[in-house]
Amino acid sequence: MKSFTLIMISLLMLNTSFANEEKYIASMKQNIQALYDAQSIEQLLQTVNALDRIGSVEKDKWEPQYYKAFGLVLMANREMDAVKKDLYLDQALDAITKAKEIGPNESEVEAV
Repeated sequence: MKSFTLIMISLLMLNTSFANEEKYIASMKQNIQALYDAQSIEQLLQTVNALDRIGSVEKDKWEPQYYKAFGLVLMANREMDAVKKDLYLDQALDAITKAKEIGPNESEVEAV
């Protein structure tokens, strides 16, 4: 009886883990597409903020920090004000630093 209970608890935990992973993947796909579809700095900022929230929850994943940095670089490229541009690039550098800590061997992180 104990074995059966342990097996059931393990299966429930595994099922919950898969559900969380699927939710993470769906959310990341949506936000990555939003980065590419963004027509303004405000739309990019909204997506960067969403990626930041995902990164604060998924602390062991480097992808949210990578795409956050990518979005900030896109924002900097569209910004005309030099002070704001520097701020966006500083934030991007911080995100890349976090991504390197989580995934030190990821070539995508180095590319940004």
